[in-house]
Amino acid sequence: ESFAHGVLAVGGAGSESFACPDNLMLDSAGGMWMASDISGINLLVSPHERRGNNAMFFVETSGENRGASYRFANGPRGSEFTGPSTTPDETTLFVSVQHPGELSSSLEDLDSHWPRGGEQVPLPSVVAITRANGQRVTG
Repeated sequence: ESFAHGVLAVGGAGSESFACPDNLMLDSAGGMWMASDISGINLLVSPHERRGNNAMFFVETSGENRGASYRFANGPRGSEFTGPSTTPDETTLFVSVQHPGELSSSLEDLDSHWPRGGEQVPLPSVVAITRANGQRVTG
């Protein structure tokens, strides 16, 4: 009938770290993975313009750096990362790239060509990130 709570990390317009947290995942060590989801119309305008594209962050949940956030990966223009998950041994992190190029108003005005480049229409994708040394993808 009761609970206690506290603040782990602070984000938002006035912070130096993340804004608009979305899509959380905890790894086996208790580290928190979080994708930002700043809406397309606010993505590159004040107060979020300095943040650039939406990104994936790692947030320390314990120890002397508890609450510190680290930008791990940047999304393509206009996109957001969704559905972070790992393989059971945590050697590979999967993230989906949702609506790349969302800010484009027409095919002639594409601001992203993810993932094929050139003059291709942007497409949603799933990205697998693996550490080269085979270690777990954790903080």
